[in-house]
Order: sequence, then structure tokens, then C-alpha cells
Amino acid sequence: MFVMAAILLLASAPMLPVQAAGGAKTFVNRTSSPVSVSLFVREGDNPANLAGTVSFDLKAGETKNIQYGNATNIYLSGYSLSTAFNGATFSQNATITVRGSSLDNQWNTNSVFEINFAQSSFTVNAHN
Repeated sequence: MFVMAAILLLASAPMLPVQAAGGAKTFVNRTSSPVSVSLFVREGDNPANLAGTVSFDLKAGETKNIQYGNATNIYLSGYSLSTAFNGATFSQNATITVRGSSLDNQWNTNSVFEINFAQSSFTVNAHN
């Protein structure tokens, strides 16, 4: 039930325009298929507040630098990944609910995110 509420909340969030003073991350698609990515931008520092969503696609092997948020909305509160592979669609979503959690630290203290897909599951390696 919590997941459904989170998805409904995220689906109703406004799309954010790219603004120069916000955050920036580099995404690398290490899979053999295109990946669709949505980043959920936190409003302020409370993970319960959502400022909007930034969505983009990565071709197989592609690297993109993505800007999001603005001067006061520089944190991420989650993500969604999806791909089609071998006749099926696979998706993974994660939502940060507590500041300082391992997911919060992974997504808000690193600048490079390498997306991998193996055995029907995504992994994201984050580093600076």
C-alpha cells in the first residue's frame, strides 16, 4: 500500500525545468538495452516533500550529464529505472524516506551512477 501511495504521489509531481543552480549527476548505461530513468527531486531537505521529476532516456552504452532541481532543491528522493530486454519489460523504483539512510547517502553524496542489468535486475554503482 505504501508503494502505491508513493507511485501516485510521484505521478502527480510536476516536471521540473532544468535550472543552472541545481544539482548535476552523470549517468552511464552499462546495459545492452536502452534504459528510461526518472529522478525524483526533493523539495528542501525533507524526503517526504517532492519538488518534481526529471526523466530521460539512455541508449545502450550512453553517458549523460543530467541537471536537476534549483538552488534550494538540490537533493534526490528516489528514482525509477525501466528497460525492455528479451521480450519483457523490467522496472525498479526506490524512494528515500529517511535522511541519512544508505540510499539517501548513495544518491546525494555521489556524482556518477553506472546502471547495470543482470539476471532480470538492475544494480546501480555510485561513485565520485
